Amino acid sequence: MTAPLLQISRATVLADGRSILTDADLEIGAGEVVALIGRNGSGKSTLIRLAAGIRRPDRGQALCCGAPIHRIPPRRFARLVAHLPQTLPPAPSMTVRELAAFGRYPHHGALGRRSAEDAAAIGRALGGTGLDALADREVDALSGGERQRAWLAMALAQEASVLLLDEPTAALDVAHQVEVLTLVRSLARDRGLAVVMVLHDVDMAARFADRIVALDAGRIVASGGACDILQPEMLRRIYGLELGVMPHPVSGRPMSYLP
Repeated sequence: MTAPLLQISRATVLADGRSILTDADLEIGAGEVVALIGRNGSGKSTLIRLAAGIRRPDRGQALCCGAPIHRIPPRRFARLVAHLPQTLPPAPSMTVRELAAFGRYPHHGALGRRSAEDAAAIGRALGGTGLDALADREVDALSGGERQRAWLAMALAQEASVLLLDEPTAALDVAHQVEVLTLVRSLARDRGLAVVMVLHDVDMAARFADRIVALDAGRIVASGGACDILQPEMLRRIYGLELGVMPHPVSGRPMSYLP
């Protein structure tokens, strides 16, 4: 069995003396897409922040490529893990190509000159996200889906092995949600990325993730494929809501509905 790229082991995070994440375990390998689901305040973003090295566990471990995350030098860690937070900042007067170029910072620092290798990586990132034709457009003038893809291009230019996405479909309409998640799924498969993403839509998680990890009150309460998670009793536990489940009429994949 291949060693996991990312491993969270019995991790507990405390805030103001109370536990906001308790004994969390998560492993993810190359090419795998894991979706974190659960109600607001369930611990999803805290788990992402552990994996991104923003928070350290008060107990337990957070490892990347077998090493404790807090012991990995920042520049090296940025070559291993790319993180897009829930709220993306504005990028005034910046083109898509310029934003993608920021992804090369971990490879040569702020004062390093851009090399042919950097240019090739930026080109692959723009091509992989379908942004070649928009490379010279300003990021803030793009549609929501295009803007999200521009930030993904920056993350891809890092050439990291792990991609962390905190609500990548927030504020996007359904068409753009499908566009972004289809891209993420393809990138994981084609480039061997390990992807962890927070999603609110359990049906999108079922469609695009290899594995769904459900949290409730700071604990992981379930982990498995769509058929394991999309069960009425399991959804009731996760969301506190009565939801029905039926097979998709075309794919047969389980999908939820309000009775």
